[in-house]
Amino acid sequence: MDWIDRISLVAIGILTVVLVGMLVRHHIYASPVPAPDPAIRLEAFYKRQRQMDEEIFKKPLSLEKKGEFTRAAALFKRIIRTQPNRASGYEYLANLYLKMGDLSKSIHYFRMAVERNPDYVDKKTPIYIGNRLKRLVSEGREKFSREKSLKPNDPVVKQTLKDIYYLQSRLAGGCE
Repeated sequence: MDWIDRISLVAIGILTVVLVGMLVRHHIYASPVPAPDPAIRLEAFYKRQRQMDEEIFKKPLSLEKKGEFTRAAALFKRIIRTQPNRASGYEYLANLYLKMGDLSKSIHYFRMAVERNPDYVDKKTPIYIGNRLKRLVSEGREKFSREKSLKPNDPVVKQTLKDIYYLQSRLAGGCE
């Protein structure tokens, strides 16, 4: 056997090994294992996120439960400054301001939460808070429309109305 025959046999052997490897790999990945339901995966994802959020915001949430709203708000804001894209911090803060009776700040922080995570207004997600936001928007629109007629140049009233209109548009499925 000359050297060309030997090279040919080695090449055939290598190609055979590669082909068998590809077939085995294909068989493993093409096996009929049912994929998990996307809704279940999404719910599990949000459950893990909520657990992480509860751990991150553990201290301010405990202060809120004790009724120390001012300290809780300050701590929420400090954590939000370090993690500005975590929408749940804004949601927690919005709920806190709602408990404190500050409708304007509550609406503002709900807007910030929805801007960072649009799933808050998506009915298909487990974190949907649209019904609560609808009530808040309705109450806010009534109150701040009245206040605008009393204080037409008040910047807080103007900003709150902008936030209300933003939330209203998101709840209706519109764009910013």
